Amino acid sequence: MSLIHIMYNEPVEFYAYYGFSNHKKDSAKYVMSPDDVNIFLNNLEDDGELFLITNTLQSLWQRENGTLLLTAFPSINDFIDITTKLNNVPIELMDIVKQWKEDGACEVNIDFAQNMSLI
Repeated sequence: MSLIHIMYNEPVEFYAYYGFSNHKKDSAKYVMSPDDVNIFLNNLEDDGELFLITNTLQSLWQRENGTLLLTAFPSINDFIDITTKLNNVPIELMDIVKQWKEDGACEVNIDFAQNMSLI
């Protein structure tokens, strides 16, 4: 899968993954607006860091309403290292990701709505 398969006009959900044996299902999530998603992806691309998303992008889940998702799951350390160098990453996202790391998260899961018109 690649970024051409995501819906750019849909919000994107970020949440922590703590590993199979210690998954905290009730941890907070961050929802990024479509406008901020486009800025975020453009910043990653401009800095040559888009692999943060594309290296792990897979079709793994769907929402309860049936919306198919494409999920990227970079390590939390890679996510923090790369996004702290970018401009315009929402402070609220950075704060919550740092809290997830303190709580023991190992990955940041990023759910994009899948563009079904390309399948």
